[in-house]
Parts: sequence; C-alpha cells; structure tokens
Amino acid sequence: MSQCITCLYAAIVGFCFAFVYDIVKSVRKSIVCDFLTVFVQDICVSLLLTLFTFLLLIARCNGEMRTYVFIFELIGFTIFRLIFSRYFIKISVKLIRLILKLKSYYSAKILLLSSLIESLSAKLSNFFKKIIKKCLIKTKNS
Repeated sequence: MSQCITCLYAAIVGFCFAFVYDIVKSVRKSIVCDFLTVFVQDICVSLLLTLFTFLLLIARCNGEMRTYVFIFELIGFTIFRLIFSRYFIKISVKLIRLILKLKSYYSAKILLLSSLIESLSAKLSNFFKKIIKKCLIKTKNS
C-alpha cells in the first residue's frame, strides 16, 4: 500500500513539474530571451525539480532511489503535457502579454503622476519655508 501511495505522489510531483516547466516556457514565449538566459533558466529549473525529487525520495523511500518513483514522475509529466499543456501555454502567454501591456501603460501614467506630486511637494516645501522664515524674522524682531 505504501508503494501505491508513493506512486501516486510521484505522479502528482511529475504533474507539478510539467506545470512549472510550462510556466517557464510561457515566460520564454512572452519575453524574448537570449541563449545564455535560456541556459541559466534551464539549469535553475532542473536543479529545483531535482531537489523536489530528492525530497520525495527522502520522505517516501527513506532516501533510497526507486525506479518506479521516476517512472511515475514521468507518467505524471507526460499526462499533463498531453492533456493540459497546449491550453495552459496559450492562456498564460496571452495573460503575460496583457500584464506587460498594462504595466507599460500604467507605468507611464504613474511616472506622470509621480512627477506632478514631486513638483507639487517642491512648491509646498518652498511655500512653507517662506512662511517659517517670516515667522522666525518676526519672532527675532519682537
């Protein structure tokens, strides 16, 4: 029974691996990346997924490598890629591009607003400095 539960966990982990891989792939399709960036991303993602497989092996198999764990991770990965990946990537690429467009649109508005606030605060600061100077001069004269 324990091996069946471990197989189920391994399939779920493989499913999650495919999900993470699709997120990385969606970001790559939305943002142009050079070869070195893709290489570093692949290495980081591979190390992260390897760490999770290692943690699964420690938690369920007392750290012993079991072939069926890797096989069921591959099965979970393949199921996600065959059934959900195509739709997930299309939706997430559109969502990422929308977020980037909104960010660029609103960042220009925010920059304009921040410059207005900065100029207003500078004018208010000068105004209050003049009032304080006048008050100090009047108190010295009194």
